[in-house]
Amino acid sequence: LAAFGVAIAQTIVLAALAVYARELDVAATGATWLLTAFMLASAVATPVAGRLGDLIGHRRLLVTGLALLLAGSVVAAVS
Repeated sequence: LAAFGVAIAQTIVLAALAVYARELDVAATGATWLLTAFMLASAVATPVAGRLGDLIGHRRLLVTGLALLLAGSVVAAVS
């Protein structure tokens, strides 16, 4: 479930790049910076999440992360 959630979160950015470019009135090359920022944030969050998992428990952190992903997805779908 966690791997599926992460895969969907990463691939949906690719599918939405054209929409972002059109809605924000930027060039496609400018919209790709959104993907770069997303991947950079993921790269920074991974070791932080690993350390937090060591401190508070990996299962609790995984469930919390999936709940936040679900909540963010719901907010994005509603808006």
